[in-house]
Amino acid sequence: SILKLVQKTPGLKMGDLFQQFLSSGGEMSYRSFTRKIDKLSESKLVSLQKAALGKEGNTTLVHLYADKKLTDF
Repeated sequence: SILKLVQKTPGLKMGDLFQQFLSSGGEMSYRSFTRKIDKLSESKLVSLQKAALGKEGNTTLVHLYADKKLTDF
C-alpha cells in the first residue's frame, strides 16, 4: 500500500514515490495517487512539505506524520 511505501522511504518526492508504487505492482493514475496522498494527509497519517527547487520547479515531499509533543518545544 501507499502508506507502507512512505514508511520505507520517508521524505521522498511525490513523483519518485509514484514510480516506486508502480514498480511494486500498483495500478493507478498519477492524479488518483495524489488524491490518495492528500487523503492520508487529511487523516494525519502522512505530512506533505512543498519545496521549490529553483529551475527544476516545485515538488512535494511526503513524510510520515510525526505528532509534536509538548516536550518537543
